[in-house]
Amino acid sequence: MASLALSRKGLALTRRSADPIHRKPPLPIFRQILLAMKLTAILLFCFVMQVSSKGFSQKVNLNVRNAPLAAVFEEIRKQTGFSFMWDEKTIRISKPVTIRIRSN
Repeated sequence: MASLALSRKGLALTRRSADPIHRKPPLPIFRQILLAMKLTAILLFCFVMQVSSKGFSQKVNLNVRNAPLAAVFEEIRKQTGFSFMWDEKTIRISKPVTIRIRSN
């Protein structure tokens, strides 16, 4: 906080010592280390997840016109190995779909 004080040379702007109410105490060293370790762990986790997602990604190429949904699911299963579960009634009443997927 700054205040005006009268001195021999006239008015002067002086600084009072820092007000302890508005000042945060410095963090103890172990809390600073813990904070740095948390930040490092979060960044490392994000990096590892990014690398693993690129490693497990799969290429799917699918181009169908007016095909039943069950046929689309079967083609995806053949290309990726992922199986789908569905209700037979829902598949029977679904309309044919047109899908074009190219993953690079």
